[in-house]
Amino acid sequence: MSTIKDVARLAGVSIGSVSNFINGTRPVSSKMATKIRTAIEELNYIPNANAANLKIDRKLNLGVILPNLNSYYYTQLYRGIEAFFQNTPYFINLLFTHDNPKVEETAVKRLLAKGISGLILMTCRPNDWEYYYSHFIKRDIALVLLDRDIHNLNSSLITTNYAKIIQDITLRLLRSGSRKIALFCGSMDFTAEREVQQAFEAVCADPVHADKAHALNKNTDAMLTPSDPPAFHTVICELNKEDAFARGIQLFTEFVPDTIITTSEAAAIGLREALALLHHKIGSEIRLVSLDAECWHRAPLSGITYVNILPAMAMGKATGRTLCQQILTPKTFENRHNTIDYNSEDTFLFTSLEAKGNNAEPPALPISVTEKALPPARTELNLLMLDAPDSAALQYLLPNYEHTHNIKVNIRYVAHSEIYDAILRAHYGHSEIKADIYMFDIPWLSSLASKRILADLSPRFRSAQNHFLPNCLNYFGMFNNQVYGLPFLYAPQVLYYRKDLFENHALQASYERATNSPLRPPRTWKEFNSLLSFFNNNPETGVRFGTSLPGAYPECAVPELYVRLRGHGAGLFSEDYKVTVNSPQALKAYINYKGSITRSKPDLQSRNDFDCVNDFLNGETAMLITYPSFIANKVSLQDLSLIGNMGYSQVPQQTSILGGWSLGLDAGSSHKDEAFDLLQWITNEENANYLTILGCQPAVASIFKNDELCTLYPWLPTYRSALNFARPLEPVRKHGCSVISQDEIDRIVYNELVKLYNDEVDIGTAIDATRNGLEKLLASYNY
Repeated sequence: MSTIKDVARLAGVSIGSVSNFINGTRPVSSKMATKIRTAIEELNYIPNANAANLKIDRKLNLGVILPNLNSYYYTQLYRGIEAFFQNTPYFINLLFTHDNPKVEETAVKRLLAKGISGLILMTCRPNDWEYYYSHFIKRDIALVLLDRDIHNLNSSLITTNYAKIIQDITLRLLRSGSRKIALFCGSMDFTAEREVQQAFEAVCADPVHADKAHALNKNTDAMLTPSDPPAFHTVICELNKEDAFARGIQLFTEFVPDTIITTSEAAAIGLREALALLHHKIGSEIRLVSLDAECWHRAPLSGITYVNILPAMAMGKATGRTLCQQILTPKTFENRHNTIDYNSEDTFLFTSLEAKGNNAEPPALPISVTEKALPPARTELNLLMLDAPDSAALQYLLPNYEHTHNIKVNIRYVAHSEIYDAILRAHYGHSEIKADIYMFDIPWLSSLASKRILADLSPRFRSAQNHFLPNCLNYFGMFNNQVYGLPFLYAPQVLYYRKDLFENHALQASYERATNSPLRPPRTWKEFNSLLSFFNNNPETGVRFGTSLPGAYPECAVPELYVRLRGHGAGLFSEDYKVTVNSPQALKAYINYKGSITRSKPDLQSRNDFDCVNDFLNGETAMLITYPSFIANKVSLQDLSLIGNMGYSQVPQQTSILGGWSLGLDAGSSHKDEAFDLLQWITNEENANYLTILGCQPAVASIFKNDELCTLYPWLPTYRSALNFARPLEPVRKHGCSVISQDEIDRIVYNELVKLYNDEVDIGTAIDATRNGLEKLLASYNY
């Protein structure tokens, strides 16, 4: 290990001059400083913290912040950093951000509190220069960035020549016959990803570059001309396998590339899964190319062509060296942008691009699946489904089914407020809509089954096929001991709350002073309204309202009343089919609901469930009670969970309504066997994983036992435990009489709620009118 004497000897100066340079105790000439700095770099000199003559009042803790260690590239970067500091007195604290800015902020605060003397950072906050200037540059704490620059911040950056790498790769792919290329890369805010995207699009868009690519091939006379440019597509995604899978499967329904390039190993794994699901052959039809760190092993891995060209270890060592120099010479250190060269002479790496996947011989030019001469579909099936993100995700999986079963599947999407009527019209032939399969809300099951709109699935269904959550098949599909539907989307009412607000010590003290109660997720409906009063327009909380309620149409409005009726031990009907909405317990539920309305965001008639979810995710409200199927933006939910701002709980008094959607067959379908086969395929365990990644919430039990999925989506355990308390709305049906449609009940209740919303009537009048309406409804069914 080098000593200060070695540095002085190599630089040709005295030991005292080296000490003065390092500690900044006395100025040295620029010529001498250059000699000393060169000697320090050449010897990789690091001071001995225990040496009696080294008086540096600095701690030995260093920070390293990376996105994760899920890719070989990040692992090798850290190995390089660790290798540099291996025989030094410094201690490395490694933290991860998962590319979440709030997590990065928390990680930086933790390291600063520990008193680090320097930080190596691959940032996901490239525009937050003021923060890093005030916390690092201004305080003389060493900072070195990896791959991603922080705009307008004068700091050191270690990277490689991504533009040249991607240009080289793309040109060679063009040379080998690629004509339809897709690039999957990260945010343009990140320096390296921006260089990749710009270089890729410049090559694909400029025929001159394409000509040069073919000019490299001395074995062919074929040349690309300006009239024969490649088609290309760029997809910006999170650099993880889940987002790459979701975005890939969406792209491949519109644009089927012959070649895919990605800058992330994790993204490549997600894309490989998407391609396999859609029956694309990786290697012979589509080559999947991923940038990765240099390594010695060359064997092909699972059909992905890894271009192991990124000098990760060298970059890690260079980063450690730069940080160390900045720590040792803070007064004289000059920030630098250091581009570590990659091995452009490694012919094996580039030759591997000239064959599909890792095949020894390049096959003929690829033919995309959309260009294959498939036999005509022997059957067409029509689905009538809810127009919602959960159900829309299914369309990305259906090409897999169509390919394997030679059946064409058409989907017609209908709004939540219209789908019940659409099912009736389709079945009775009163519209142009034709359907073999219906997606229906579980309260409609008894009505649709009793009217023989749904086909009895019992002859086709076997108990061994019941891989759903406990009792879900009973709730979602059973009527009169027969199976009329299979569970599709599981959606118990759940309470979401801003955990950061509920755990804020100042807010806890303020709430306790005002109410003599602890600030916690509400356990009763009375406590729920108390919290609404506390959060509404309270400048301490940073939110405008405690919650927002939906009221745009019956299906979204009435569950808010029904869940309170349950909480107060009330209901609309008794067991002997008497209307009980005017009971004392029901009155308490109505009073509580009216209290929630007056304490929540105004104008609820303009909002549906999706609007309320957006209010919560946008930080406007502190609490939200809704069904999981209405949370379209699972990414926001993930981000809030990751930084500790999101909490999940059961609804007050654990009386949530079990919502959800089933899939059933039209009783008049002429393709029942094929349609039932499709139902089983949609609701199987394999597709449940894919649908979960795409943002759905299947009712399949294995999802809630999958450790990886529960880590990615930390709300899953709460959803599962809700089944211990949640129950669906019970149908009103009397022996010998027709089942009363839940839709009819909801409309009567809602008509009077609207008057209550607008203060046109008082609670007592609304209850009386609702009772009268429900009694007339019972009479019309001879109850």
